[in-house]
Amino acid sequence: MKVRYFFFLFEQMLQVIWMCFYKDEAPFKEFVIELAKMSRKWTKTQED
Repeated sequence: MKVRYFFFLFEQMLQVIWMCFYKDEAPFKEFVIELAKMSRKWTKTQED
């Protein structure tokens, strides 16, 4: 699988999760930003 197809599939999965569960709570961009913050917190990495 090429990387670009993986990223496309990943983005589509994020959009489906957002549409199903968070559409009424936050815009998609905000959802992705919060997801990134949470993943950094869970993996304990610092933002450079």
